[in-house]
Amino acid sequence: MNKTKKIALSAMLVALSVLYIWVMTTFNFKVDLGFWSFTPLSHVFLMLGALISPYVGVFATIGTAIAFISTGNIITVLRAASHIFFVLLLIVLQKKLPLSNIKNMAIVSVAVGAVHSLFEILAVYAAVWLSLADMPVIEYILISCGAGTFIHSNIDFFAAIGLRKALVRAKVLEA
Repeated sequence: MNKTKKIALSAMLVALSVLYIWVMTTFNFKVDLGFWSFTPLSHVFLMLGALISPYVGVFATIGTAIAFISTGNIITVLRAASHIFFVLLLIVLQKKLPLSNIKNMAIVSVAVGAVHSLFEILAVYAAVWLSLADMPVIEYILISCGAGTFIHSNIDFFAAIGLRKALVRAKVLEA
């Protein structure tokens, strides 16, 4: 895949990610628990980028994090920026464990979900600390942000795998 195509795919994934979040939020298709929110399938575009190529995955993640600065919400910005860690892990793991069988997919999904959860928890703590707000109860953040993100991440991972397969079958992406 040439550089121009990688840049174009990265830009499209950033645009789709931001547009998707905007639509889901505008029409109230998300669960908001204060410090943590869940928008179904919101990480699919970042994960798809990582499955396409390391370059596309990294640039789609950075572009999406920069786009969220416009929200003015420090929690949202830091959570979006923390996604670079799970995207980098996904890039590395898919080279070591080819995603050609369900066992490797499950191992990669669990590892990516765990890192995703850890860094979202850290992002929430950093955002709360930066805003000088009262620190919420740790159990609340661990359950809502940690467990919720882990489950959300695993669902989004398998959706990204399915989307990539569909795009390859449709000859939009190379195998």
